[in-house]
Amino acid sequence: MSYDRYEIKKEIERLGIKNDPMPEVCDECQVLLEMGGGMVGERVLYCKEHGIKWEDNEDAIRRIY
Repeated sequence: MSYDRYEIKKEIERLGIKNDPMPEVCDECQVLLEMGGGMVGERVLYCKEHGIKWEDNEDAIRRIY
């Protein structure tokens, strides 16, 4: 692991940012979730009817740093 990646990993831990488990289906309608982009380029999974269901918060921090 490079020094930069180590520092980012430590910052993520310090901030207490942790991804929830990545779901495959919408918890409301059981339809397969689609992948899209979020505000800072992180991956998100969303349901066309119920909106965003999962965000890759750890990746968002990596892209900022």
